[in-house]
Amino acid sequence: MKFTILGVRGSMPNTADRLRTFGGATSGYLVEIGDEAIYLDAGSGLMRPCDTADKNISILLSHPHLDHIIGLPIFLMNQKKDQRVTIYAKQRKDLDARAQVDRVFSPPTWPIRMDENANPVIYQTLPEEKESSFEIGDVTVETLEGNHPGGCSIYRLTHDGKRIVYATDYEHSADSDERLIAYAKDCDLLIYDGQYTEDEYEKCRGFGHSTAEHGLSIAESAGAAYLLITHFNPDHTDEFLKNREEEIKKKAVDLPFTVTFAKVGDTIEL
Repeated sequence: MKFTILGVRGSMPNTADRLRTFGGATSGYLVEIGDEAIYLDAGSGLMRPCDTADKNISILLSHPHLDHIIGLPIFLMNQKKDQRVTIYAKQRKDLDARAQVDRVFSPPTWPIRMDENANPVIYQTLPEEKESSFEIGDVTVETLEGNHPGGCSIYRLTHDGKRIVYATDYEHSADSDERLIAYAKDCDLLIYDGQYTEDEYEKCRGFGHSTAEHGLSIAESAGAAYLLITHFNPDHTDEFLKNREEEIKKKAVDLPFTVTFAKVGDTIEL
């Protein structure tokens, strides 16, 4: 499993020069396994070129907030002719996967509908139940409902004994933590929402995001092998995030797992 970081920001993209090291694009990650290219979310990070022309494309949307789908139209237009693209999303507010995308990408907010692209898009709406499971090639994909306004899917990808858990737009609480820890048990890679510092979080309770410090607690309790902190505040500069990463690594020095902050372009091989 090859994991590539395409976009790391939360809420809004930011192209300022002071964000070049970590990147200013919003949520997007690519998992490559054989003939399958599985994208986690479709933020502006999806506009970063990747060599997936000969693969089957799947996009797992955690939820339809703008920062997680804004990259879709350009991404779809840039795909090779007749390349298969399947978009998965849980039904939300009585809207299936296609309706969620069309709500944003159709006139008057966008000049064309997604079904007017040259390439056909297959939409797969996941059931309303909190948990679901399906296969993409040889990859088992499972979902768990997270804690975020309007809802958000946490994804678990398993292949050949390796496991990735993607928990973005997640706000910690006693109940949700218990479920996530069990869900992420012994995972090889946990991607976790660290949008706020602890001081910022006190001012933003209920916004649906967490802290890197709490990510350490989740990873330790779950027995994760690698913790990747992401979904950064759009105003957090490279200097700020470098200092935060050093601070978090010091707190994790005696913990039995690796922790890093996500940087656009970095890859992790599992």
